[in-house]
Amino acid sequence: MWSLTMTIIPRGTKTDDVSILHVTPFFDSGRVGDLKIDFIDGTTRLRICGPSLRSGATEPFCFRFFRPAALNQPLTLKIRRRPSLVGTNFIIDVSGSQRFVTKFNDATLKSSNDVNVYASDPWMEPANADLNAYQLNTGIQKGHVIEELSSIGPAWKLHLKITITNTDHTGYVNLLHAFTRGDRNQWVCAVFLAPKSTRPYICVPNGNGPSICAFGPLITLNKPTVIEIDHYYQFPGYFYQFSVGGEEVLVDRTTKRAQPIRNTTPRRFGNIDVYASSPYYSQPADNVEINAYRLA
Repeated sequence: MWSLTMTIIPRGTKTDDVSILHVTPFFDSGRVGDLKIDFIDGTTRLRICGPSLRSGATEPFCFRFFRPAALNQPLTLKIRRRPSLVGTNFIIDVSGSQRFVTKFNDATLKSSNDVNVYASDPWMEPANADLNAYQLNTGIQKGHVIEELSSIGPAWKLHLKITITNTDHTGYVNLLHAFTRGDRNQWVCAVFLAPKSTRPYICVPNGNGPSICAFGPLITLNKPTVIEIDHYYQFPGYFYQFSVGGEEVLVDRTTKRAQPIRNTTPRRFGNIDVYASSPYYSQPADNVEINAYRLA
């Protein structure tokens, strides 16, 4: 799982294909790695390549944009590779002189170690362009935005499958935090791990009252486990239900039973950024991996 945000300014064209950026393992840098961005055919038309969609295939999958980028105008690229419920989403967002978003399932999800990031590829002629801004986030990293939602609610559901490899983290660490852009007080949900433990701690808002939070059961190390938060309507109102590994975990302190808790002020949220992990809390110590994700 990774996200790239970069802004370039095309200054001119060259003959043939030219390179903007190449992200690839250092030991095999002559082939297409996790990401390759070029201008093609002596123009400023973008070509963005990633691993093949076919299992066992060696040729990369490339997406070509037919409209050239404008010269001397900023062109912002946001590219994400993120686990979905089935397979992996490879999301491309090109804004500035043009905008396009596409998603497809990547059947060859693999982790890459010892990765080199080239601007540009040393095996190609460099593009005639300026690199104006660049940020690459990988895995569960503080401030890593994995999705931007224009709106959500009042009913919604989070599906988050994680694997915990050890308990080396100290203090509470955040795995996921979703809130309105620029306003952390308008938040949708948050998922933490308890200190030096595999026990999840799940929180949701409840209007102007205290947040609704609960500890889940211990998660087995190295076992992919699903955490779900379901915010749903059932007469006479909206309710929260948490589960970990299929086990309902939201405990009513009065009855001591796992049962749904009513949200007294359900609402629709706008302009949501989903972080893995939150910019306001500590991140894991490289001991947690997200295997699947969906918030809708």
